[in-house]
Amino acid sequence: MTKTTIRIGNKEMEMATSAYTPILYSELFGANIFSEMNEIIRIAGETGTVPYDKVTTLYRLAYCMAKHADPDIPEMREWLDQFDVYDIPEIAGKMVDLWAAENEQQSTP
Repeated sequence: MTKTTIRIGNKEMEMATSAYTPILYSELFGANIFSEMNEIIRIAGETGTVPYDKVTTLYRLAYCMAKHADPDIPEMREWLDQFDVYDIPEIAGKMVDLWAAENEQQSTP
């Protein structure tokens, strides 16, 4: 498991990712994190920005990583209510870096 502390707005949040992250994401949201993140990374690489309709994925990824680090955090709505609307998109690069570092680590034999 890879853990890091990321400042979201004015709060320090511990986030974690591991081989369990895609399973937790699927359990929480019924979606495939690999396809969703690959789409974001592709679009961001082409345009330099994340489209508005993909920002929800960043919110869900942030929540999933925080929940992975601390299973006792509140449900998503309550957790997100502590942040301003742009706090999580501002940390997208850090979340993607954490995600990429874990996936690189997992794919190495």
